Amino acid sequence: MEMHKFERARDDLQRAIDVNPNVAGYHEKLGTVLMELEDWQGAQRALQHAIELDASLFKAHYKLGQVFERLDNPQQALQEYTAAVRAGPRLIEGYRALGRMYADLGYTEQAVQVLQSGLNVVIEGTEDEAHLHHLLGTVYQQQGNYDGAVREFREALALMPGLREALFALGWTYSLQNNRDEARRYLKRYVDTAGTDAPAHYLKAARDRLVVLGEP
Repeated sequence: MEMHKFERARDDLQRAIDVNPNVAGYHEKLGTVLMELEDWQGAQRALQHAIELDASLFKAHYKLGQVFERLDNPQQALQEYTAAVRAGPRLIEGYRALGRMYADLGYTEQAVQVLQSGLNVVIEGTEDEAHLHHLLGTVYQQQGNYDGAVREFREALALMPGLREALFALGWTYSLQNNRDEARRYLKRYVDTAGTDAPAHYLKAARDRLVVLGEP
């Protein structure tokens, strides 16, 4: 697995399972390898088997949530992400995935609750905290709570000044508030620091909005 030889890893794990099928960790690792191989149905079966053997495997629940997303089964994904954070209350990836999915499905109040719960347990001053603030800001923006969104984006940038998504989101939110000076400031910072790997549609949106906002 560390050498990224996933076909070999799959075969070796299957042999281990054939010898002893009652080790939950073997099934979880097999599910992880099958995810890398994009065998989503196989990954689902392996991870579900791991959880049947040991329901406390919070990372198996989290990975199974990812698999269900890829299989376009959002309700099952929600259930698995919820199980992941219940079994592993400090699994920040679980809070992020669950909050994002609630928001994507339009359940913004639930998204806010989940992300705030994540902020209650995250290690302060970390990149994990910054990403939670950024995601919570996007949910507030979705709700039309622009003051709350600005607060969360600024919290994210205080922790990670180079978090480009937060620069864009903060500038965009300021433009929605008609705060032209701050909107120009942060959108320009985003454009100046975006780099070649920035999504083209975000760059275009930022540049187009800067044109609309005009010169200071």
